[in-house]
Amino acid sequence: MRSVVLTALLTAASFPIATASELSYRIPDGLTYSFSETSSSDNRLTIAGGGQQGDVRQQITTTLAGQATVISTAEGRPTRLQITFSPDSATVITVNGAAETVPYNLAGQTVDVAVRGDTIASVSRSGQVVELGTKDLDALTPFVVFHHSLLPGRRVDLGDSWPAKFASQDGSTQTALTVGVTGIDATGLVALSTAGTVTHTAAGTSANGKITGTMAIDAATGLPRTSLANGTVIVASTMQQAGQTMTINGKGTLKLDRRLTPGAIAATGAVATSSSAGVGNAPTAPVGGGDQRLVGIFGGESIGGGEYGAYSNTQLKWVFNPDGRVFFGSKAHWHASERDYNQNLEWTAHGETAADTDQGTWQADGQLLTIRWSNGNVSRYAYGFEPNGALVFRNARTKKLINFYNRLR
Repeated sequence: MRSVVLTALLTAASFPIATASELSYRIPDGLTYSFSETSSSDNRLTIAGGGQQGDVRQQITTTLAGQATVISTAEGRPTRLQITFSPDSATVITVNGAAETVPYNLAGQTVDVAVRGDTIASVSRSGQVVELGTKDLDALTPFVVFHHSLLPGRRVDLGDSWPAKFASQDGSTQTALTVGVTGIDATGLVALSTAGTVTHTAAGTSANGKITGTMAIDAATGLPRTSLANGTVIVASTMQQAGQTMTINGKGTLKLDRRLTPGAIAATGAVATSSSAGVGNAPTAPVGGGDQRLVGIFGGESIGGGEYGAYSNTQLKWVFNPDGRVFFGSKAHWHASERDYNQNLEWTAHGETAADTDQGTWQADGQLLTIRWSNGNVSRYAYGFEPNGALVFRNARTKKLINFYNRLR
């Protein structure tokens, strides 16, 4: 059974009262911070099927820790980070006293994480994309995605409150909170209370929880320094196994202890990363070029879909200058909707992201294109051209197709 992912955060004990404080994200490029989380659930379940019934106690404890460096930001929130995970990051699952330890898939590894809005856009290691499941992405999310609705982006005072809503990476888990200011510390910390619900729905499974908690926010950056939460959850699941219908019903408790500790501010250009692209200032001394067939402007798109009728179209544009400079831009448009069992439209939503531009220098020899981005990242693509002039990018190692880009100029 899939455990409910908590995205709630939360209290600091006693805060002296100070004047009102602005509460918004102002996380700087180069900020380093350590993170740790211990979360646990204790569920008592009844499993029935095939004329039999049994009681199960399921306990899940997850420990996740590591270091983060913010490579680039947009509107005060990280868009690209380098993350190093502690080697002992793992989950212990105990069923009726029998325990199994499952290491976190990235334990002991260093990866580059790209963030777009409130979701993780990609995770890469040594220039190659790392495919992670939803549970692994949800475990990573609280340390790299700082949800826009958590902070109101304005001055707050004691007693102020606002709604905050989060969703898991695949949208199956929804968290709705009421966040309130309970204390403002003259040293720069703001105490918040949180209370709300967590709902999880998937094929044949539902879980509904109530959570309360507290958190302490660093008013200078918006970084959540401490987060504590407690909750209860009701579970109901129906599944088919060996031709029989199995039902799982029960309830449990949830606990969360999450901490982020800021450190030094690094020079982002010196950070050794290996993701596919970065955001930063233009290089001061362009060095590159080579295959002049690349000089020009190329455009393409990336199309994705998901649950709830979600659809996204991201417009992509490459500009290769003859002096060796390269620019990469992207802008995403999205649409989502949901219909009832009779296919009647219940709701619809759409929007677009702000345009994002990366800069660097390029070098190409007719087969391999190397791009050195202005933040120190390096991308490598095997490339070629179609008869109509379209540029084709492939994985430099596996030669797997990445995308086509039509020549615009």
